[in-house]
Amino acid sequence: MAGNAAPLMNPRERLRFGLARLHAQDWQEAECCFDRLHLKRPSGIDLSRVRLLLAAARHGQNKLMPAMQLLLPLLKDQRDSRWFEEALLHYGSLCFELGLAQHWLDSCDRLGVSFDLERRSGNSQLIAMRGAAKLLVGDYRGGWADSEARSAVGMSRSLAPSIPRWLDGQNNSKARLLLLADQGFGELLFSLRFVPLLRQQVGFLQLACPPGLGRFMEQTQLFDVVQTSDVLRPAAFDCCEYLTSLPVLLGIDSPDQVPPPVLKLAPESCADWTLALRSSRNDAPLVALNWQGGKAAESIYSGGIRERSFPAEALEQVRSLQRCDLLSVQVGEAAQEIQGTSLAPRLVPQQARFDATPADFFTTASALMRCDLLITNDTSVAHLGGCLGLPTWVVLRKHPSWHWGDGGERSPWYPLLRCFRQSIAFDWSSALGPLDQALAVWLSDWRRRRGIPESPDP
Repeated sequence: MAGNAAPLMNPRERLRFGLARLHAQDWQEAECCFDRLHLKRPSGIDLSRVRLLLAAARHGQNKLMPAMQLLLPLLKDQRDSRWFEEALLHYGSLCFELGLAQHWLDSCDRLGVSFDLERRSGNSQLIAMRGAAKLLVGDYRGGWADSEARSAVGMSRSLAPSIPRWLDGQNNSKARLLLLADQGFGELLFSLRFVPLLRQQVGFLQLACPPGLGRFMEQTQLFDVVQTSDVLRPAAFDCCEYLTSLPVLLGIDSPDQVPPPVLKLAPESCADWTLALRSSRNDAPLVALNWQGGKAAESIYSGGIRERSFPAEALEQVRSLQRCDLLSVQVGEAAQEIQGTSLAPRLVPQQARFDATPADFFTTASALMRCDLLITNDTSVAHLGGCLGLPTWVVLRKHPSWHWGDGGERSPWYPLLRCFRQSIAFDWSSALGPLDQALAVWLSDWRRRRGIPESPDP
């Protein structure tokens, strides 16, 4: 359409058309519109805004360095521009995707960026991004402290206004504390490791969380009460806090200070079909698969989780999976993708039961407890496997979210988790190829330890 209708548009029409294409994530068409405006520089059009929009369109096509170059003039020459903070936030997202979190922090210092939360409300977004950057470079205490700014810009569910927040100086072994689950499921599962430390300082602990987590959280036995409704009774509590704020309140600054959670579900609480997952065969390991995270959380402004998912057919590159029994724990629209791959015949008979069960983490955890290995992308299922103490292999983009660090095979937060990272940005074969080699070695060792003769490659 850009080659025909676009030349007939006046600049304002072209801007509106480009915005519509950007909203629809038609990145290439949006780039055509904004690039033309950027080159022609028509009067009456804010060229700084056009630069921002053109950077977004290029970012969406993984043209990261060209997008960054568009933002540099807005950062260097327009310190007082109305677009400065937006440009700095977008520049930060690009830096995270390029493994340049420290560069963004240094740039903020050189530019004299004020991180005063009281200066204006929008500044809290910069503080939250500074927190993300600090986490990426390993400054956990500083990162978590800055992440507290998220509540000022609506990035967290509101705490009950009539209940005071729990503070270090307010330690009371008899306090009744309400914890609110305010972030994505992965962050909530990660934060469970801090709850046993908190239990030493309060008398009663209630968690309010989304329905999909409720039954699993009950089974962890970390809380006195777990509720999934939005109806809170403020009078029943002395104080409240976010579950994801616990590392700040407990003064945690190193993985060494807190052991990873090792959670188990009582077998009698699990569905019968999950207990039967290993009953049919014993000559092949049971490997769980997941390949896609929630798309709603991913955008060009989401740092290390954009492009974290891959199509199910990419798993066909892992040839050693043909020698394993498989269970897909993928939920949502992508769940049926596995049926169209060459891996479908390796799915266990109970796959139909899993797919027919309403999605919740209790069902997924019940199934994972019967598995020998989990292979997943960077999503909440990776944290669930880590919490359960299940050997978990997470397939990562080149520069992933902060939990996995920016190099090496291990995460300091989950001892049984192994990282397989892209060596080439946005190229999943560069991660799945090494995973296939590792799985062949793992599979041979699994069979050797059980005295099972080696089987020929399929």
